[in-house]
This record gives sequence, structure tokens and C-alpha cells, in this order.
Amino acid sequence: ILLCISSLFIAWFSWRFVEAPFRSKDTFSKKVIFSGALTFLSIFSVTGFVAHYTNGLQKDLNVTYSKYQLNGEVMLLGDSHAKNLAASLQASLRSVDDQSSAGCIPLLKIDRFDSRFVKGDCAKKMTQSLREFVTNDSYELLILTHMGPVYFDQTTFRGKDPARVTGAGVIDIDDPLNEDRWGIFEKKVSETLSYVTSSLNKRVVYIIDWPELGIERQLCSHKIEREINGLSFTVFDDQAVVEQCRIPRKEYDERAQKYKQVLQNIIQSFPSVILVDPTEIFCDERFCYGIKNDQPLYRDVDHLS
Repeated sequence: ILLCISSLFIAWFSWRFVEAPFRSKDTFSKKVIFSGALTFLSIFSVTGFVAHYTNGLQKDLNVTYSKYQLNGEVMLLGDSHAKNLAASLQASLRSVDDQSSAGCIPLLKIDRFDSRFVKGDCAKKMTQSLREFVTNDSYELLILTHMGPVYFDQTTFRGKDPARVTGAGVIDIDDPLNEDRWGIFEKKVSETLSYVTSSLNKRVVYIIDWPELGIERQLCSHKIEREINGLSFTVFDDQAVVEQCRIPRKEYDERAQKYKQVLQNIIQSFPSVILVDPTEIFCDERFCYGIKNDQPLYRDVDHLS
């Protein structure tokens, strides 16, 4: 209602102070209007030309990430989902060192494995990278991100990619007999953030994983296979694509609830750490989508395109 009332006021205001004066020949002549238009066109053209040939007016500007001005390097650490972000981060930030490794949780002294990986490799790689970030003065920003429920519930979303939970395990290197995977996660997040934030001039961004889609890529294609009277044919149906390439928001929220809760609770104790939740980019109140603006967001059941 307020928006409707506001729109009426704005409409009257624009008519009274913009449209009406310009319609009056006594106020603005054709010569004044065309001269003004030519002047502004020239200004915008020159600005666009300069911006194009100075790399978007950023040639002499420091790269800024969020509210921080970056002078040092960025380390990206996580699993294959972290690697998904590498290209876009490298395009927007000055220097990004991607030390992510598929299937690994980017925390101190925590090992995660399944039948495809060697036990101990993840713990060794992630701990080594975190120590390098802290001890190497060239690093300024650490970006952490990784999958959640599939590692700690050891359940796949909608039964997709079962290799992730075949022979899978999460081990606390300091307490290998501890079988409480969520407890291990909570402990290691706290220990890791304490370690990396204890150093001066080190910043941390923790990105909550985006929604798992659980839908095969072909179902998010504009080519829809139809069959009528035994005849198969391909049609292009944008609305059908949107409807079959989405999941209920409630289904995602229930699966991610504990994962998010652990991170949110712990990071409250680390005010210098930025927690980023990209959920609203993919979801509205009812659904999480695998396609937006006619573009597929995923290349498989959970990796971004």
C-alpha cells in the first residue's frame, strides 16, 4: 500500500517538475534541449571511452573486497565447491592462491575421506595450507568454504553421487576415537578460527555452501523431451524447465539447518570473521532454483556452472 501511495506522489512530482517544464516553450526552447542532450551525450561517451581503455577505471585503484581494502594475497581453501569459486574470485581480486582439494574440509587437523581418497591426505594438505597462510606475510585474506551435511551426516542429497559416502569418514587427528562428526566439526571450526585470527593483519571470510540441487543437468535444459501417442519429440519450454529444475526451499533448509547453526554460533565469537550465506541468491521463500534468467546455475547435482 505504501509503495502504491509513493508511486502516485512520485508520478505527480515528475509531472510537475520534469514533464511540465519541458513541455513549456517559454521555459525550454528546442535549442536548449538539444544543446543539453548533446553535452551530456559527449560527457558519457568520453567517460565510456576512458573507462574502456583504462580497464574500467581501476588501473590505479587498489582492489577492494567487501568493506576491506586488500594489499596482500588471497588464499582460497576448501573442497571441490571452493574450486568452483576460484575463476570468479581470480577475475575480481588481485591475487588468489587456490589451495583447495576435492573432498577436503579446510580446517586444522581434521581428516575427511571416502573410498576415492587416501586417508590422511586431506588433514595433511589443509593443515599445511593454514599454517602457510598464518606464517607467510604475503597472505592477507583467507576464504574458506566446503560442503556440510554430506560430510557430517554422511548422507547424499536425494541419493545423488553415492561415492561421497562410500567408505567415508571424518577423523579428529587429535582424538581419533571421537565418532561425533558434528562435534568434531564444531571443535575444529573454533580451533581453526582461533589460530588464523590470532595473527595481525589476517582476515577471514567463511562462505556457507550453496544449496545442493540434487537434479541432473539435463533436467535444467530448455530441451524438454515429450511423448504423445508413442511419438517422442523435443520441445523448448521455459516454464517447464524452471518447474523441474528447482527444489522446495523447506527441503534445503531442513538439510542445511545444523550445518549453518554450527557456523553461525561459533563465528559470533569471532567478530573479525565475515560469514557469507549465499542462499538468497539461489532461493526465494518457496523454492531453490537451478536456473535463473534462462541460465543454468549448476553443471551437475551440486557444482556450479
